[in-house]
Amino acid sequence: MPVICKYCRTPNQEGSALCSLCGSRLPYTPAPTPVTPPPAQTPPPASTTPTVPTPTPTPTPPNQTSNTANLRFTLFQTEAWDEKWPAAVASAENQDKKAGIILTNTRGCNGSLRNELWMNLTEYMNFKSTDGVEYYVLDLANQAVKKTYTGEIESLIDLITDIYNVEKPEYIMILGDFKTVPNIVWENRSNDSDKVVFSDLPFITLSTDSPFNDIHYEVKSLIKVGRIPTSAASGFKEAFIYLKNTKNSTLTVDDLKAFFLSAEGWEISSREIGQPVSADMHFSPSNGSFEFKGSLDNYNVLMFNLHGSNGTHLWYGEDKSKNVAPAFNASKLPKNRNFILFTEACYGARPFNGGINTESMVSTALRNGCCAFVGSTQIAWGGRGGMSCADILSQQFTKNIVAGYSAGESFNAALPHVERNRWNDCSLKTIIEFALYGDPSYTPIGSSNKGVTQVKKKAFSKNNLAYRVVDGEEQKAVSVKAAYVEENVECVLKAFVEESHPDLMDVKPRFFMDDCTGDYQAIYNKTAKNEEVCKLVKVFFDSNGSVKDQYVSKYVNV
Repeated sequence: MPVICKYCRTPNQEGSALCSLCGSRLPYTPAPTPVTPPPAQTPPPASTTPTVPTPTPTPTPPNQTSNTANLRFTLFQTEAWDEKWPAAVASAENQDKKAGIILTNTRGCNGSLRNELWMNLTEYMNFKSTDGVEYYVLDLANQAVKKTYTGEIESLIDLITDIYNVEKPEYIMILGDFKTVPNIVWENRSNDSDKVVFSDLPFITLSTDSPFNDIHYEVKSLIKVGRIPTSAASGFKEAFIYLKNTKNSTLTVDDLKAFFLSAEGWEISSREIGQPVSADMHFSPSNGSFEFKGSLDNYNVLMFNLHGSNGTHLWYGEDKSKNVAPAFNASKLPKNRNFILFTEACYGARPFNGGINTESMVSTALRNGCCAFVGSTQIAWGGRGGMSCADILSQQFTKNIVAGYSAGESFNAALPHVERNRWNDCSLKTIIEFALYGDPSYTPIGSSNKGVTQVKKKAFSKNNLAYRVVDGEEQKAVSVKAAYVEENVECVLKAFVEESHPDLMDVKPRFFMDDCTGDYQAIYNKTAKNEEVCKLVKVFFDSNGSVKDQYVSKYVNV
């Protein structure tokens, strides 16, 4: 009998521990265990001395000679980690370094694979030590850790919070896909077609409370987090390739040059996004072709404002007549050289996008030499005549990293700008669904920056954990509910849509109101007759029908 995931409602094979789609832990239904009588016990001869069983030793990382190198693997292996961790952080700070955690799960690793993993991590951590970061491994398969971590994301965030309250890690590099190291799956309340939202945000904020709940929260840029999607099942090969490529990166601050490929229909907002980094602009379609046929050889900062799909790994262009066609695929990504990438495409950062990992944009990019990749796991939103949501995140992240800040700091510092533009369910979803893939401590060579923001450590508990990406007073989260609008208001909106989106004239909108902001929104969802193109538009307006803003999704239904 199939087991239904409570988050994404996907049926899974009986006996499965994790959902095959979203990676959430499934309800456990143990099979009945047959009762067998115990074997007869034969007492040993009186002259025999009982044998004391020899405990199985914890695998020792190979080629470790110094205490510091050994400590990188063993610090969190004992219950005395809370005594060793402050000393390790203090030691790093005394050497003008930052301390971070490599979070992984070696469950299912055999001895040779674990040794290979340890060897690769040893080489990378030695490199990072010379680069100003001391990383320490937190293995969720370790017995000492298992007393706190039960396999659920909530217990994992509790564990990270315990570590934070002893001493703050500057970085967390997650070495594992969503099944190896779980992310969180929240119910989506932004009224688009996504039922759930996948997110690594709890590792940054140390809270598993859904931001869509009516809670008070204030976000500070806490921990800088990045994920390398890999697993024991794949032999951690993706991680080995990424770590080697990043260790050998030759990207310098002075040599960074930005490329921007945008849907033609979003030209106005895209030019504004790329302006701070002087990006060379390209559009799809161009010269009668949607497919990008140019060269990326001269660029190492790649920016994309295209449509995406949850059914393929392709990204799509759109012309000014609203026609959509493939523009970019994984085979066009640079090979055997380093680069940085930000994509606004819907589902652009799904490691399992299209069901084939080898074709996933993020997996391919990280294998090919990408040092930092930012994208969305779900439907993303942006502006058409100006910037909003994903547009703002793209602009701020690339501006920060080109200025020489670390990838994790560039991402965290970009989040508040999404809120400052306009706070609603779309901006909130943007903050939840976008994530950094790669080492969050990665920094272009030649950077002298010490930080975009300085955040003081403070203790956290279940009662005071809440967050919002804003500096200033606390405010409630968005609370969007179905609403009724007067006929005269509908007429005003109809006139606006007729001028701005004539292809939506035959679509009946759904109306909602945000109790917290007082804003209304009309959602237009259009699917073509061939079911290949799905257009999502949100129009924000007041009680009189005066339009405040409009957002378009980056989604193509294929």
